[in-house]
Amino acid sequence: MEGIIVSRASLFNEDRVFVLILILLIIGSTAGLIGIKGSAAKAVDESNASSKKRFTRDFNVDKNNLGPTGRNPFFVLEPGYTIVLQGKDEGEKATVEIKVLDQTREIDGVVTRVVRETERIDDEVVEISMNFFAIDKVSNSVFYFGEDVDLFKNGEVESHEGTWRSGVDGARFGLMMPGIQLLGARYFQEVAPDVALDKAETVGVSETVKTPAGTFKDSLKTLETTPLEPDVKENKIYAPGIGLVQDDNLKLARTTGVEMIRVPNIHGMLNPDPVLTRTGLRPKGIPIHGPIESDAAGIGEAYRQLPRAGALVARGTTVTYHFWWESQ
Repeated sequence: MEGIIVSRASLFNEDRVFVLILILLIIGSTAGLIGIKGSAAKAVDESNASSKKRFTRDFNVDKNNLGPTGRNPFFVLEPGYTIVLQGKDEGEKATVEIKVLDQTREIDGVVTRVVRETERIDDEVVEISMNFFAIDKVSNSVFYFGEDVDLFKNGEVESHEGTWRSGVDGARFGLMMPGIQLLGARYFQEVAPDVALDKAETVGVSETVKTPAGTFKDSLKTLETTPLEPDVKENKIYAPGIGLVQDDNLKLARTTGVEMIRVPNIHGMLNPDPVLTRTGLRPKGIPIHGPIESDAAGIGEAYRQLPRAGALVARGTTVTYHFWWESQ
C-alpha cells in the first residue's frame, strides 16, 4: 500500500507539473501575440503619423510683390534660360527640356512667366506643358500659378489632363521654391482639388550630385508626393545658380542661355566682393559678430561661403559669406 500511495503521489505531482507547464505555455503564447499586435499597432501608428505630415497650402503673399522675372538660388525665371535633362524612363530614352520663354500671362491677378516643358520618349513628344510662375521680390520665393497641358499619342494631342489655373474652379497658387531653404520644410506646389495636388518636402540641403553637365555641390533635395497618387514618390535635386539638375533617373545634360563659371575660394579674404564681382558673381556678406560696440571698425576674414569654392554655377549667382567685425 505504501508503494502504491507513493506512486499515486508521484502521479499527482506529475499532473501538477504538466498543468503548470501548460499554463506557462499559454501565458507565453498570449504575451507573444500581444507583442506582435503591439508591434503591428506601433507600425501602423508610425505609418499613419508619416502620412499625416502637415504641408503648408495657404500662402499669405502680397501679390503686388510678385513679378515674372527674377532669380531664386534654385530657380531661374529669366527669358532664354534652358535646361535639358536626359536618362531612362522604364528602360526607354527620355528627355525633358525646360525653357523660360519671353512670354508672360496674367493669372489670378498676377503677371506670370511662361515656362515651357517638353517631354520626349525615344525622341517622340509625349507631353508639352506651359507653366506659369511668379517670383516674390521680397522673399525671393517662386510661386506656381498653374499649367496648360497637352498630352500626345502618335503625334496628336490626346488630352489636356492635369491642366489647372489659380483662381479657377477653386484652385489656388502653390509654392514652387522657397526663398529660404529649411530642412524638413513641407509645402503644396499645386492646390487644384481633384486635378493637381503635388506637394514637396525638403529632405536635403547639402547634396552633391554628378551629372553629364558637371558635379554640383550644396544642392537641394526634395521629395515630391501627391494624395491623388499615394504610391508615387519622386526625388528632385536642385543646384545653386542652376535649378533642377536631377529628376529621379533624369540628370542635367546641358544648359543654354547662361554662362557657367566656377566659384572662387574667398576663405580668409578681407574684402572678397571685388573678386566675386570680377568673376561674374553677386557678393552678399553677412556680418556675424558686429558691429556691437561704438568703436567697431573694418571687416574681418570671410568664411562659410555658399556655394562653396569650386562649385559650378551660372553667371550672376549670389555667393553668400560670413565675416567677422574686429574691434580696435
